[in-house]
Amino acid sequence: MYLKELKPLQRLNLMDCLLNGKDMVHVAESLKNLLNLVSLDVSCNNLGGTAASLVMRLKELKPLQRLNLRNCSLNGQDMVHVAESLRDLPNLASLDVSCNNFGGTAASLGIHLKELKPVQRLNLMGCSLNGKDMVHVAESLKDLPNLVSLDVPGNNLGGTAASWGMHLKDLKPLQELDLGDCSLNGKDMVHVAESLKDLPNLVSLHVSCNNLGGTAASWGMRLKELKPLQELNLFNCSLNGQDMAHVAESVKNLFNLVSLIVSYNYLGGTAASWGMYLKELKPLQRLKLVRCSLNGQDMVHVAEALRDLPNLARLDVSGNNLGGTAASWGMFLKELKPLQELDLSSCSLNGQDMVHVAKSLKELPNLVSQIVSGNTDLAGTATSWCLYLKHAKALRKLDLRYCWPTEEDKKHIHDVLSNLDELLLYR
Repeated sequence: MYLKELKPLQRLNLMDCLLNGKDMVHVAESLKNLLNLVSLDVSCNNLGGTAASLVMRLKELKPLQRLNLRNCSLNGQDMVHVAESLRDLPNLASLDVSCNNFGGTAASLGIHLKELKPVQRLNLMGCSLNGKDMVHVAESLKDLPNLVSLDVPGNNLGGTAASWGMHLKDLKPLQELDLGDCSLNGKDMVHVAESLKDLPNLVSLHVSCNNLGGTAASWGMRLKELKPLQELNLFNCSLNGQDMAHVAESVKNLFNLVSLIVSYNYLGGTAASWGMYLKELKPLQRLKLVRCSLNGQDMVHVAEALRDLPNLARLDVSGNNLGGTAASWGMFLKELKPLQELDLSSCSLNGQDMVHVAKSLKELPNLVSQIVSGNTDLAGTATSWCLYLKHAKALRKLDLRYCWPTEEDKKHIHDVLSNLDELLLYR
């Protein structure tokens, strides 16, 4: 009852407060009198099977713009009641109902979802949706004129995109789509990519953690049709070198692509087949090749290609075994003039590798952050490379955590690089 007295309140967070359905009825009853309340977070409370009693209260929260019901043990019937009440909220722009169990119920849910006209962002992550559910969801969302972001990762949609993929092309306002960890296969990806080419505003596509290995020949060429795309995330998709060649050859035609994430794919020993396409990605600002099993020769092809990219500000090749190889690729780093952040953490670099890297880095006028954490073979070597970094004029941050520097290393680093804003030496 006291909540209704907090008249200026704009945001209320009741996450993980052990609330049950009856509690929530009292809360919602009070909140209807708060004319400035724009954000309500009641995630991680057990509200399962109680939404019928909330319906009349939720529809009174007229100013509400953001509602978070994540992980509230809601079932499909609960969500029907919630959606039915929310259609009366004229300002609701963001709805998060992720991590609830709606599996097999979307036929009834879809009817009400399409009434949420103001909604711009919808999160259905981990809701136990299946292919049939996704048909109803996708078909209903085409009636939402303001939907710019749709998250459905963590639902088992594998082998079903033939039935719902075609509905994606009707989501014309959509800017961001996340289909990560949906058990998609190569054929699913064909249907998805084919449909997305008709979306004039799609700038971000996440299909991470799907098993697409050995299939990019069938869907890779369709990526080049996604002309507005700015960010493509293919993290942990079981891609091999040939897949990467198809992907890289296709995305070189995307003139708005600024971020490409292909981390956690096995690309070791294959960069000769796809490295040359990287040089064509002129708009690219961020490239992540984390834990791709790259070796020294791969890094030569990658670094040599990247020197032709005029906008590349962030490069992350951490977690690749590059130990003892920097003599062959280190000199190419000095050509990456726009680079602001370089991550070489956990790359098995030794002192001599670091000498080659540091010599190049002093030639980079924009490099503000260098991360080499987790390279334990750098212990006892600081005197050989530290002075080169002193001449990296833009450098403000150096991360040497988990490199186990000796006391002599620490003293030398502090003496030479005391001008840095952020010097990380310890765990």
